[in-house]
Amino acid sequence: MRIGGAFTFGQNSVPVPLAGGEVFYMPPGNYLTLLGTQTIAQYFDNVDLCWRNLGPPGGLVSVISSDGFNYRLVNMSGVVQGLQITNAGSGATVNGIGAAVTGVTIGFGAAPTNGIVAAAYPIIGGKLSGLTIVSGGSAFAFPPMLFIDPPPLGGIQATATCTISGGAINAVTLQNPGAGYVANPNVYIVPQWATYQGIGAPVNAGPPSTVIPPGTLASGTFQPPWLPGVQWPTTVGGAQITSNGIIGSGTLTGAVMTCYGLGYTGTTIPTVSFAGGGLAGGVAATALMALSIQSLGTGGTVGVGYTIGTPWISDFGQLVGNDGCNGIMAARVARGRIAATTGFTGTAAVVEDPGWGFQTVPNIGTLLFTTQPSTVSTTTAVCGGVADVSIINPAVEE
Repeated sequence: MRIGGAFTFGQNSVPVPLAGGEVFYMPPGNYLTLLGTQTIAQYFDNVDLCWRNLGPPGGLVSVISSDGFNYRLVNMSGVVQGLQITNAGSGATVNGIGAAVTGVTIGFGAAPTNGIVAAAYPIIGGKLSGLTIVSGGSAFAFPPMLFIDPPPLGGIQATATCTISGGAINAVTLQNPGAGYVANPNVYIVPQWATYQGIGAPVNAGPPSTVIPPGTLASGTFQPPWLPGVQWPTTVGGAQITSNGIIGSGTLTGAVMTCYGLGYTGTTIPTVSFAGGGLAGGVAATALMALSIQSLGTGGTVGVGYTIGTPWISDFGQLVGNDGCNGIMAARVARGRIAATTGFTGTAAVVEDPGWGFQTVPNIGTLLFTTQPSTVSTTTAVCGGVADVSIINPAVEE
């Protein structure tokens, strides 16, 4: 397989222009993709039935064997990227995953002008209450990885990390309690090398001992049965961690986006509502946005005494939230330059990079002054979706 070359063979690179919120499904084939400043690559997880982020805006992504449906590009500006549950509520009559099972629906208000309304499905109940160290084991030279069984399809898998002291696991942190579990999951302890194995005698050498619960696929291999059959490093373990149980019955424990929507702006951030299934008790959630700067507003205070070319920059617009499937990508600040001596309001400001992933409308300020202004300029960013172009390069089979 080859990507391009010194001479053309009829395999041209293809520009993919996407407005804010638009989606492009990769045609069947193999590609090397240069993502635009607003566009992410995603692949469809056909086990957990959700889209997962593969590459951040501006990155280079190799897409192998697209079937026309399993890889896509999404301009993630002017959209709802996730929900943050602020009140789990109470009273839902059926625990489970999705509106068809639970009877609970999620609403995002009216669609923005010329846009598409966002959509998500709820998860009721089934989060982990915590983890207990039954035995810390011994001779761990580096904190082992912890893997937790997944919930039924469509749920959110729990994650955890641990620390060690004196070679034993001494603390466990449940990073994500998950959602949609119906039974206590197993917690698998997968030891890790403390140093690169190729530099000499490996750390944690020796025959494997008990890793509980077992997931033995081959002699000397202890791992979750749903991971590939790879040879993990061994340890003199004897460690065991168990789940404390399932909690959250009748409450909202998760929400997974099925459509990010299109056309949202900093002034049309949607309210989130819930209906049906008996869920009440003040249940509430906040829409987590992905916005970019379209321009700087004409309001605010017109400054005096600025130097043309002085750079301005935004803040990160509040970094919060987790959609349960992809986590959250770090926002990229916006930047530009002042094109007039009247500060950075309206057309007096040039947007060089609209930034990406703002949860809220970011604040704007200047980085430095060649000459201190006599009156400081203020402005408000106009945020929403920004058009973007990615480049896909078809691979050539040889």
